[in-house]
Amino acid sequence: MEYDMKVTWDDIERATIEGVFIVHGRSIGVSGTAIDVWKRHPEAVFNTSVPTDRNTDTIDLVLSDFELPGEEQDKVAQPYLRSASDE
Repeated sequence: MEYDMKVTWDDIERATIEGVFIVHGRSIGVSGTAIDVWKRHPEAVFNTSVPTDRNTDTIDLVLSDFELPGEEQDKVAQPYLRSASDE
């Protein structure tokens, strides 16, 4: 199940390390892979989804795919997301 919540780098105060951040009252898990995407594309906007690992009660949502405003989806950035899911 996905949520219509979008997260920008500014929403997490341009953090440079992975972690759990509160955005609009929800705890969002942010991976190092997402940080890498933001370092290359600071304007990227991530969609969110419910974490597949529900063993934790501390994370409401995780970042999933992302969009680049005003552009088609950037194919170069796609491997960053795939590598995160492979870990």
